[in-house]
Formats: sequence, C-alpha cells, structure tokens
Amino acid sequence: MHLTAQQKEIVNNTKKFVEKRKTRFPKGEDMLSHNKNVEKFAVEIYQGYKNIKIFPLILAAHLHDIGLSESSDHEKHAAIGYDMTKKYLRKYNFITSDQIELVALCALNHRGDKKTKRSIEEKIISSAAAMDFIDRSLFLFTEKCKHNKYNDSVAWIQKILNKIMTRIELPEARKIIKPKYNAAKRIFELENI
Repeated sequence: MHLTAQQKEIVNNTKKFVEKRKTRFPKGEDMLSHNKNVEKFAVEIYQGYKNIKIFPLILAAHLHDIGLSESSDHEKHAAIGYDMTKKYLRKYNFITSDQIELVALCALNHRGDKKTKRSIEEKIISSAAAMDFIDRSLFLFTEKCKHNKYNDSVAWIQKILNKIMTRIELPEARKIIKPKYNAAKRIFELENI
C-alpha cells in the first residue's frame, strides 16, 4: 500500500475532521476505532484486487459514517454522509471529482443495499464495515445486555449477525471474516441452550 505524502496528509486531516465531529454513534461504540478497523479490513480486502486505488478506500473508511454526526437515524445518515463527504473533500484541489464522487458513494452505499449497482470500492467499504461489526459482536452484545433483558440481547445479536453477513458480498471478505463469524455464531447459539 503506497500513499504519497500529500495523500497521507489528507488522510490525517480527514481523521482529525472526523474526530472533531460530535457523532451520534450507538452507546458504547467508538467511531474512531470503528473507522480504524474498517480501514484495516478494507486494506486487507483490497489486496485481492489489482485495478483499484487505495487512497479513496482509506478516505471512505474514515468518512463512511460521518453522517452520524448530523443524524442518529441509521437510514438517513448515509445520505447525509454522502453530502458531507463531497463538501469536505472539495476543499482539496488535489482530489479529482471522480475520486470525490467515489468516496461519497462509499458513504452513501456502505449499508449494503444490493438493489443499487455499486462499484467494487463501495462493496469493499460495505463489507469492511460489516466485518468490523462481526469482529466486535461480543462487545456489542455486552453493551446491549446493559440496557435489555439477556434473552432479548441474545436474540438481537443472532439476528444482527445473520443480517450483517449478507452485507459481505465479496468472496475475499467472506473468507477473511468467516472464522470470526463462525466463532460468534457458536457462542451465541450455545447461549440459547
């Protein structure tokens, strides 16, 4: 993975921009850690592709949930994030309009709507965000238990794990996360015994 000095500076500025925003991320979750994990998974998935650029992917990893700084509505935050991403990135003359549109589309479509035709980059960000959820499922379950009945929390995490796995469309991504997904499924299936 190679970024120019200018690209590295923009990525660092983007991380600072996101950090300054007051996000409406669900209780107990840390958006900066989530974005860092999405970047890690996106870079890992990226290794399987030859004709895509890493720079827009890294920007998208950090901007995909930026709409949560304006709305806690998970259905609306992606569209808000699309507009915010375009506005934020336009200040950099170095970034092409095609790259800005691609990063903004990654924010818009990161929730995995399969009805929308999406680029490979959009699918990578969608998969990476879902993979982070699976990776943190035990933590999220524990947080859910703090405010809900235990059995309700088990049912919630089982349902979410099944739903989230469908967002991971790319075979490379499924291969990477499958061991963690299977482990999480086994843990929560045992809880129902």
